[in-house]
Amino acid sequence: MAQTPDSSPAGLLTAAQFLNRADARLVGDLVSQTGTRVDPTSLLTDPVLAAALLDAQGELESACQRGQRYAPADLAALTGAGQAKLYRVLRDLCVLKLYQLRSEDVPERFARVERELEMLGDGEKIFGLVQSEAAGIMAHQIMTPDDVAAANLLSHRARRLFGPDH
Repeated sequence: MAQTPDSSPAGLLTAAQFLNRADARLVGDLVSQTGTRVDPTSLLTDPVLAAALLDAQGELESACQRGQRYAPADLAALTGAGQAKLYRVLRDLCVLKLYQLRSEDVPERFARVERELEMLGDGEKIFGLVQSEAAGIMAHQIMTPDDVAAANLLSHRARRLFGPDH
């Protein structure tokens, strides 16, 4: 049976938004297939950059879904500082993908993003969504003897077998 895809239908970070956060000279060098730097205007429609942006988004969605922390719709709903963090992670992932495409050594600044993906998947780092914030807050309730009796737990029903302290 075919599974249902769960991915954003469109990119979360456009080329223009990416270039607002990245060095266009570096990106122009990395996407070039001829050895000549691609100019910033051409980067807006460059197919190599577009593919790298989608690859980066796929990596992020995969990490977030692995930890069952966020759905693609959750990522798309981010605003403000949470969205800025999302864009930074996508920028670093995209540059990492471009370095890997060129088989060049990746600067540590961009290599660290893989660890950040693991932390997002494990819940050590989160995006600013109320449900994610509340998930890290432990809540417990102490049951009174009356609560235990009302819940009709096995330990209460068989208290003669378990003893009075259970």
